[in-house]
Amino acid sequence: YSILDPVTLAACRQIFTQQVMKVKDYPEWVPMVLVGNKCDMASKRQVSVDDGQALATELKASYFCEASAKSKTNVDAAYLE
Repeated sequence: YSILDPVTLAACRQIFTQQVMKVKDYPEWVPMVLVGNKCDMASKRQVSVDDGQALATELKASYFCEASAKSKTNVDAAYLE
């Protein structure tokens, strides 16, 4: 999701996780990570870190972070997880 757009966080909750469950054909839980992108633009933030962490906890994500492709922050860590 983008930390600049709350709609993308909601989409993770409502759409993407359902699609993952459907593709994996496992109705309860599959390992996943949740990454908020564009953390280099924190001054324009619309989604708090706490909101991202709360969704990660709700989804039982094994890993949560915020990342930035532009500044290369946490990109490797997210992929390694």
